Amino acid sequence: MDCECQCPDGYSGNDCSTQVTPSKVIINKAIVKVFPNTDNGDNWDVGIPNAEDALPDVYITVQNSDLNLIFDSPSFYENALSGSGTFYEFSFNPNLEITDYDDPYLISIWDYDPSDTDDFMTSYGFFAYTSNNNFPNVITVVSQSDEILIDLEVTYQW
Repeated sequence: MDCECQCPDGYSGNDCSTQVTPSKVIINKAIVKVFPNTDNGDNWDVGIPNAEDALPDVYITVQNSDLNLIFDSPSFYENALSGSGTFYEFSFNPNLEITDYDDPYLISIWDYDPSDTDDFMTSYGFFAYTSNNNFPNVITVVSQSDEILIDLEVTYQW
């Protein structure tokens, strides 16, 4: 336009092919899709005789690379079941703003226990931004061996 490139947000250069590092990656929501239904074959809530009620009460946390807690879900889903076609959404309120892209973050899934220590279920690391990712709207955190699949809905700010 007027002999100059008008690049879309996040791109620059003569042909708009250079990806610009965002000032922030904003995580709006996490959608938990896969997690371990049992603790190595045992129910997560072993003191509960009803098998359905012994399913995990799922919530998530996010830690930075120094393992400092930067998000701890204020709510949980009672008696959650992975593989049932039901997904578990956690909104970040306020949204989680990430500005450090050099190190990975760790997202963990926990079983909430009101009368005992919460049980760690699984976790996996992710990078909020890479210089060649083309700004996806969803960052998928997945590991088959760790039984985790979480979609992070993100936006970018320049």
